[in-house]
Amino acid sequence: MEPTRNRLDISAHPVEPRPQVPHVKDSPPSPGSRSPRKQEPAPLSLNDCEQFLKTLMQVIPVGVHVKRLHPEEHPDDAANDLLLWNAAAEAMFAIDPVQSSGGIPHFSLPREVASVQAAQEALLRKTRRPAPESAVALHRCDGQPQTLRMTSYPVFGACGEVAFALTITENVSALSEAKRDISMVSRTDPLTGLANRAGFFDNLQAALARARRAKTGIAVLFLDIDHFGMLNQAIGSGKGDLVLQQFGARLKQVVRSTDSVARLAGDEFAVIVEAVRSMDEGELVTHKVLAALGHPWIIDGGAMVITASAGVVYDHTHAHSAADLIGYGDELLYAAKTSGGNTVRMTACCAAGGDMQSACRSTDA
Repeated sequence: MEPTRNRLDISAHPVEPRPQVPHVKDSPPSPGSRSPRKQEPAPLSLNDCEQFLKTLMQVIPVGVHVKRLHPEEHPDDAANDLLLWNAAAEAMFAIDPVQSSGGIPHFSLPREVASVQAAQEALLRKTRRPAPESAVALHRCDGQPQTLRMTSYPVFGACGEVAFALTITENVSALSEAKRDISMVSRTDPLTGLANRAGFFDNLQAALARARRAKTGIAVLFLDIDHFGMLNQAIGSGKGDLVLQQFGARLKQVVRSTDSVARLAGDEFAVIVEAVRSMDEGELVTHKVLAALGHPWIIDGGAMVITASAGVVYDHTHAHSAADLIGYGDELLYAAKTSGGNTVRMTACCAAGGDMQSACRSTDA
């Protein structure tokens, strides 16, 4: 007996080919009848595709340009190698196309952009993959700076070679400015407008790097208002804030514009003095600062006398880090305050390693 089949066996049921039926124009469906199947829309013609791409190129808010890649053995064959670009690219690159002798518009990339483009083209040839994003700084027609972000993609030719570079350029100036603003806010003390501890640390690292390159010394002053806690309680926190603001303003007035002033925390301030030739010069700067702070203070119409203590670190060895100098300064400032206030403790760092006592010389000023 023939076994029972549980599925359709196509091989056991040969299907006769369907006869060709001539196409007949569809007639309107009668009431109650099923609607005929809708026909697929005709594909876009080549002209339609071209018009679509042209429209897209002009309305897209990013710069687009296509560049022909010549063989590496013929790097000079670069005439008219820019085949296509849109209005956004013209605006970003701040260059108007010029008419060539043949009446064809010619578009040249700015030098800064061309340098980035060349590096990305080398990567396209080598990896045959999209090049990583690159940032380039460029000025607009009105002279305002802008930040552009470029990415190039390979377009392959008939033989599989990388024949063209399709480059997308975005104007990220607003994003860059927002990042700078956020960074500035995170590094600025809101009460005084001076650098905060994070900003001070960055400024100190940069100053040490400049001192190493110029082979000059650097002095870092750590200052604290004497008995500020009791003063703040006596005059109120509002007037106490005015004291802190005026303290920072006086520091900025007495030091050079190339020096850096910061409010580290509470009533603790710091000054970075660059290009200091000796410890004696650092001591003179410190006494100049304290003398300016010793002038009478007018706070909300009332006069008062305010003194400060200071711990000063002088380094000409270029052998100590920013963290080292901050540690030395904190210890010196603490010693100056515990000695009664209105005192200066100074240290000249030595080239030898080790802790503060063995590596530094401390004196009272």
